Amino acid sequence: MILPAEEVRDPAVAVFAVKLSNPAKTPAAYRLSAVDAGGNLRCQFDTPNLTVPANGEASTVLRVTPQTILPAGELVHTLQVAAQPASGAGPSLSGALRYIQTAGQPPSLAISPASQASPGPASYTVTVHNPRSAPIQVTLRAYDQGNQCQFALEPPSLSVPARGQASARLEVRPLGQLLPGETRRPFAFGVAGYASGDPKPFAAEGSLLLVHGFTWRKLLPLFIAFFVLLGLGAVAVIALLYMRFMQ
Repeated sequence: MILPAEEVRDPAVAVFAVKLSNPAKTPAAYRLSAVDAGGNLRCQFDTPNLTVPANGEASTVLRVTPQTILPAGELVHTLQVAAQPASGAGPSLSGALRYIQTAGQPPSLAISPASQASPGPASYTVTVHNPRSAPIQVTLRAYDQGNQCQFALEPPSLSVPARGQASARLEVRPLGQLLPGETRRPFAFGVAGYASGDPKPFAAEGSLLLVHGFTWRKLLPLFIAFFVLLGLGAVAVIALLYMRFMQ
């Protein structure tokens, strides 16, 4: 087994090239595996089963991902790599790799616009930025201190690519209305992101200023009354026509 001599330093993923050589005159098939003593890593081969030709070589890629992001400092992981003959015949091969996990920059969250004024519900864009070299899954949750708003997040969970971003739509609906003589009322809220493998969430804050103005919701009772009256009028007209033609 031929393993790279250099160690890999990265906060979120380590990639190693693993090569097997076969000096025999017949092909050899191997099953590859990798483990770390602390059980803190996910190890995955692109091709876990290799067939090495006679007097030849075959290679694959080992990707190592830590279960949690390191908040500070460095952590050295030693991986044991093994190649077992698939048929049970032949020598077993093994070796060691070093992965130095460095501190990872946490993802961040932004709300756009940060604040706005509206006579009713308002829409915002929530964007998660992922500075890491591996994709992350983030669950979003909106909240306010006084439970004075209703929130709708679409979608509530985001798959954020490595060194990329993803967005969701947030609707903030105040539960109360302006009182007589009240000209405006501020509402403060926040959105927290929970990334898989991270012990602490990351968050951003926004605000909504409720003001007087036109909203379609205020016209809803008028629309309902209009259609009710329209229906009653249609019934009355049909009844009159029926009575006239039946005479």
